[in-house]
Amino acid sequence: MFYFKCFPKKDYPHFASGCLDNVFRIWNYQTGQKIYEIPVPNKISCIKSSPNNSHLVIGMYNGKCVHYHYNLKEMKFRSIIKCRNAWGTFSKGRKVSGISFMDTSRAIITTCDNRIRIIDLNVNLIRKKNRYLNIKGI
Repeated sequence: MFYFKCFPKKDYPHFASGCLDNVFRIWNYQTGQKIYEIPVPNKISCIKSSPNNSHLVIGMYNGKCVHYHYNLKEMKFRSIIKCRNAWGTFSKGRKVSGISFMDTSRAIITTCDNRIRIIDLNVNLIRKKNRYLNIKGI
């Protein structure tokens, strides 16, 4: 059972999926075959690919994101992005609730500690905005 999935452009033959078993998978939806199966350190909360499908970012429940560089032939680990506070109540990290790409190398990452982070995938954290109201309290 898939909990999180990411469908890139229409003409792209692959999609990413993740479950609560700490493994994300890349599938070829034309043949139904699994191409990659890669374990991650924690439960997956969201997955997003860049507009040109060259980057894949996986958000996790512990407030970290795993960044991969991806093309049709290979997948390379790039970095772990820590989306947590340096000190205080949420210093252990909160669930990554959403990932959205601004362009091919910059992403907006939201977490359940009411913060929005703008990440440059080449150099990591650029800017952090806080004090947004979390109505659901997740």
